[in-house]
Amino acid sequence: MAPRRPPTAARACASARPRSWPASCLLLATPGQRARSRWICELSWVRRCVPRSHHPAPATLRQKQRSRSHPSTPQAYPHASSSELAQQSDYFSTLLNEHFLPTIPALRISDKKAFVPTLHLTLLSADGGVLSTLALAARAALADLSVPRTKEIGWEGVSDEHDMAGIKGAVGGAKGKGRARARGADDWDLDGGEAPLDGRDELPVLVTLFLVPASDAVFVDATPQEEAACPTRLHALVRPNGRICGARLEGQDGIDAARVRPLFEEAQRIGIDLAAALNADLP
Repeated sequence: MAPRRPPTAARACASARPRSWPASCLLLATPGQRARSRWICELSWVRRCVPRSHHPAPATLRQKQRSRSHPSTPQAYPHASSSELAQQSDYFSTLLNEHFLPTIPALRISDKKAFVPTLHLTLLSADGGVLSTLALAARAALADLSVPRTKEIGWEGVSDEHDMAGIKGAVGGAKGKGRARARGADDWDLDGGEAPLDGRDELPVLVTLFLVPASDAVFVDATPQEEAACPTRLHALVRPNGRICGARLEGQDGIDAARVRPLFEEAQRIGIDLAAALNADLP
């Protein structure tokens, strides 16, 4: 069966109010896939800046980006109790916070300030491949995000040795002969217009390989029954260039050292194809 087209990206823009875009998501990595889940993705801006007392590294800014999502809903898991739903939501949120959000480019305004995006993911139904689908939904919203253009504003004054009242001006900064410069606190303002998220085509995709017990076989897009039968799985975040920027092994069984490289190579192959298909549909 020929692979279908990937889902349309969810739209997001800079606004004071969160907006949501419901859609049906069919996660595709190889032909004959079956994992289908429905989700709602909300991406909103915090209309304030995060002040910094020093010049931050990109990782410092990225640590402030958090997914405040509670993706598991009673509709997705109708037979789960409230405590099980909370536990499932914490599991999804923790994995996205630790492995996906650090890959988002820092939304800098200046060396000391940055936008702080808040990502909300809500799972409406689940039929396998939930984690990969949530990561795909987050990537779609960020890939279609419009970031407002900004500019730095401030003031810089020049004072003589004495001001008009005959009092020596209390100014700081670089001083010249009989003159001194005073600089006000830097701020920012909108510069008009907006632009896509820088580096959106480099956002990773999540590939999950399920390991068949007592076998070297692996497969993707497992049904809930297959997930229960194959608890050992490898999650790999793969960028479009094939670089693996995150990985997690789950399950009671370990992996032989000889299998590690082939598993990552298989994840790279699937991730490159999936990312290329998604980037081809970028607006």
